[in-house]
Amino acid sequence: MLAALRDRLSQARHVLVTWDGGCAPDALQHLVSEAQASVAAGGRVAVENVERLVLSAHAASSFDAVLLGLAAGSIAVHCADVLAEVARILKNGGSVLLQEPVDPRGAVVASDSILPSSFSWH
Repeated sequence: MLAALRDRLSQARHVLVTWDGGCAPDALQHLVSEAQASVAAGGRVAVENVERLVLSAHAASSFDAVLLGLAAGSIAVHCADVLAEVARILKNGGSVLLQEPVDPRGAVVASDSILPSSFSWH
């Protein structure tokens, strides 16, 4: 995963790393350090609790990449409101790296209500 993270962030100038109550502090610090080492020269990394993301004052289209649920121990299940906020604060052409605990018996449904027209599921 770290190689993919480095590759995705190598052109990013502003990255948001999210965390939740399940993340171990040392795991979060490791992820933030990896992100800081991977961003483009002069880039910066912001850290936000995923439960507070919708309440944050981040400007629209302000991040080149958003990392959700990547810190070891993350237990967050990202609701539609969080994903809509990520779509709002992500720059056009930006990247979302998302890891989520899932029940393999459940179905995943893509909702058009949270995707701007410039996004697509792959």
